[in-house]
Amino acid sequence: MAFKKFYPRDYSSAEDRRRLYATQFPVVEVDTSCYAMPSPQNSALWVERTPPDFTFNIKEVRLFMGHQTAPSVLPKVAEALGPIEKKDVYYKGHASRVA
Repeated sequence: MAFKKFYPRDYSSAEDRRRLYATQFPVVEVDTSCYAMPSPQNSALWVERTPPDFTFNIKEVRLFMGHQTAPSVLPKVAEALGPIEKKDVYYKGHASRVA
């Protein structure tokens, strides 16, 4: 894996790796947000562990890209929609999907 060549062996925690990464690059793309919204606690830790001018490019939630989305990964949306019988939902406004 490529990351093993970038990070020293003693950088085993996500915190260590994030701090080192932020010293080498000014931006990172957050892909995990495509699959589930990051928790407020994790987002706050990302900000605390990087320089003030570091940029997080947050990928949009897969629901808005027209992909199937399990309601469980979007708790506030699932809460607003109420009980959902389907395993996955689609954004009705997306041109390539009809729910």
